[in-house]
Amino acid sequence: MITGKASFISPNEVNVKLSDTGEEKKIKADKIFINTGSQPFIPPIEGIGTSNKVFTSISLMEQSVLVKKLVIIGGGLIGLEFADMYAEFGAEVTVLDRSETFLPKEDRDVADEVYKILTAKKINILTGISVEKIENIDKDTVSVQYKNKDGLEEGLEASAILVATGRKPMLEGLNIAAARVKTNKKGYIEVDKFLKTNAPNIWAIGDINGGPQFTYISLDDFRLISNQLSGGHYTSLKQRKQVASSVFINPQLAHIGLREKEATVKGYDFKMAKLPAASIPRARINGNTNGFLKTIVDNKTNKILGCTLICDDANEMINTIQVAMNAGLDYQVIRDTIFTHPSMTEAFNDLYSLI
Repeated sequence: MITGKASFISPNEVNVKLSDTGEEKKIKADKIFINTGSQPFIPPIEGIGTSNKVFTSISLMEQSVLVKKLVIIGGGLIGLEFADMYAEFGAEVTVLDRSETFLPKEDRDVADEVYKILTAKKINILTGISVEKIENIDKDTVSVQYKNKDGLEEGLEASAILVATGRKPMLEGLNIAAARVKTNKKGYIEVDKFLKTNAPNIWAIGDINGGPQFTYISLDDFRLISNQLSGGHYTSLKQRKQVASSVFINPQLAHIGLREKEATVKGYDFKMAKLPAASIPRARINGNTNGFLKTIVDNKTNKILGCTLICDDANEMINTIQVAMNAGLDYQVIRDTIFTHPSMTEAFNDLYSLI
């Protein structure tokens, strides 16, 4: 294990500037794996680089004093997680979302439910926003100037600004050109189905290869490469099955597979079922009855096409559906499984009984 800043000299040699001594050390290898990850993207907004009140998802968590008034630029998953977290801490939170539609990828009933839950916590969510300028007012206050969806100029004052406008590949200083490794238009390293770059001895895993930006995807990338090196059977991205996702608001939003609108566009013949979280005994015990469970099932095959959960423990529950979908189980298997009581998972009995 060598701690330092590495940069390529050639496709099979790197130079490392050691963190403790500053000395440089050259290392050669037959195989090299790039797993440098990604970092927050900072958009070119006037004043964003000069204000000491602008934070990323990393630097905001390093603060020891609660922000009283937080403005979040970006209405994506990270922005919403921080909005929910800081609202529950007691901060006044405003989200400035560039998108005209809140959570545009989700079905409208799902987006509307999440919106209702967040705004009930007094989170102010503004859509169709174009942020124009950031400026310090005094040592404790910063202003954000923006255009609303009607093109009118408005402004907000805050204690801090969180920039949650996406991420970019962590390639600075790596001298990737010396390795002759190709990158795409967004700067991510291009890989094939085996996670190999165009250089035959170099792989790229995790966020840096432009795949889904989740920790568990990086772990699965490792599994693929480990199997390649050890002669295992799981070696290609084509073998990767359905992957679930979770947004850690309260209650959580979790999803796997197709959404209702996606299945409609693709021409599936399906049934949809929806169950309010308030009908789940464990949700009532937990005192959190917001949200609902929603699923779609193929009428021809009885296979689960997709599932979206907005409820307590949704991030855990979705894994049960993931296993069922990846195993090719009919929805009746989940419907008829005996789950422990009181648990959130037993709600699947009721949900799939509605199909």
